[in-house]
Amino acid sequence: MKVALAGVAMHAACARGALPSMVPADCPFAGPQDASRFDVDSLQGLAGEYQLIQVTWQPSPATVTRGSLHLEVPDSLGREVPCGFRKVRRDLIGWYRPADPSPSQWQAIIGSHDPTRPGAVVQGSALRIGMHCVMDGAGDNFTITAVSPRGFWGYWEADMGIAVVLDTVTHRILPDATGFFCALRNESR
Repeated sequence: MKVALAGVAMHAACARGALPSMVPADCPFAGPQDASRFDVDSLQGLAGEYQLIQVTWQPSPATVTRGSLHLEVPDSLGREVPCGFRKVRRDLIGWYRPADPSPSQWQAIIGSHDPTRPGAVVQGSALRIGMHCVMDGAGDNFTITAVSPRGFWGYWEADMGIAVVLDTVTHRILPDATGFFCALRNESR
C-alpha cells in the first residue's frame, strides 16, 4: 500500500507541471484546508448527492469528466450480500449519471437504482462505480483519501477487466486511465 501511495505521489509531483491548465477550479489537485483524512467513522456522513469530477492524468491527453453521484446507506438486508462463495459488506450504495449520458448498456449498469445491483458501492475507503461481484467486471475504482463537510477527494483508476486499449498505429497496449477526483456535495435546495 505504501508503495502504491508513493507511486501516486511521485507521479503527481512529476505531472504537476502539466496539470494546472487542465485542473478545473472547482476540483484542484489538493483538497480544501478543512478536509481531514478519511476515517471509517465518517462513512454514514457520506450519504448524499454529489457532483463527481474526475481528472485523468494518464494516458494523455488529460481529460475532465463530470457527473452526478448518489450515495445512501443500504438497509440491513442489503448491508451484507452474497458475492461468489463469500459475503461482502457494503457501507453505502448508489448510482452515477454522467453529465452527458447516452442510452447504453453501460449507462444502465452505472445508473442502476436496484439495491441488489447498484451502480455504485462504497466499502470502507473504496468507491466503485461499475460492475460489482462479477468475474472480469469493468468499472472505475476510487480511493477516498480526504473528507470534509463539502465532499470527499482522492485518486481513481479505471478497471477494464481483461480488456485492454491498443494504440492502432503503434500496436502498443496503453495504460489504464488514472487520475484524481473530487465529489462535491450538492447544496440543499
